Amino acid sequence: MAGIKETPRQKMIGMMYLVLTALLALNVSNTVLEKFLFMNRTMEQAVDDGEEKNNNTVGRIEAQVEESGKRAKDIAVLKTAQEVRTETTKVLSELDEIKKMLIRETGDYKEDGVTPKGIKNTEKIAILMIKQKGGDKLRDLLNGYTSYLTTKTGKEYEDLALDGKDHPVFKNDKNARKRDFKNLQFDQTPMVAGLATISQFQTEIISKETEALEALAREVGAEDLKFDKIDLVALPNSRVVAACCFFVCCGKSRHDLQW
Repeated sequence: MAGIKETPRQKMIGMMYLVLTALLALNVSNTVLEKFLFMNRTMEQAVDDGEEKNNNTVGRIEAQVEESGKRAKDIAVLKTAQEVRTETTKVLSELDEIKKMLIRETGDYKEDGVTPKGIKNTEKIAILMIKQKGGDKLRDLLNGYTSYLTTKTGKEYEDLALDGKDHPVFKNDKNARKRDFKNLQFDQTPMVAGLATISQFQTEIISKETEALEALAREVGAEDLKFDKIDLVALPNSRVVAACCFFVCCGKSRHDLQW
């Protein structure tokens, strides 16, 4: 997520996710799995909040275009922002479908309708995401999105789905750096950790979209010189300036005057 200005909440979520992932690698008990369930719900709420914020940004861009007189350049910026929002919504929806599939294939929900039954299941996740190449499809979806942002905005966006050797967290780990994306993320991974992993990618998508939309918002009316505040300043009297004016008006030089 280099280059993205994260909120304190996003930084906290990212840090907690990394800590839980490290604990999971140590085969810590069910407590960690329950924490992953909580973390997943927290990240899903962060995604919902991010979508609301980004919808508002598109609305703000539209208002700016109206205020600036609907110029062709500004309308083009608005169209790009709307297309980015549409594409982001589509990708987030596809990621939601993957999470629903993981829950469904591991036993669906408990009687409360909220808690998945198969949060410990590692075998089914490995089959779905590694053997049946669901992880490859996920990688293409994530990196396809960043490529789309690069094309639409003209700014380079780094891939989200990385192999171990390219991942900033795992590249120095002699075992993890040998793994490709799908094995790095889903090998020997409980279902609930798989859910949290995908939700974490959703938060990163929202962060990248936020950055793109804010940059587009700054382009509307960028050629205008706008004043947010005008201050009236009282200049002190100057006898020199007044004298100079007198000289010019009277057509006399300084040497012609009698003091």
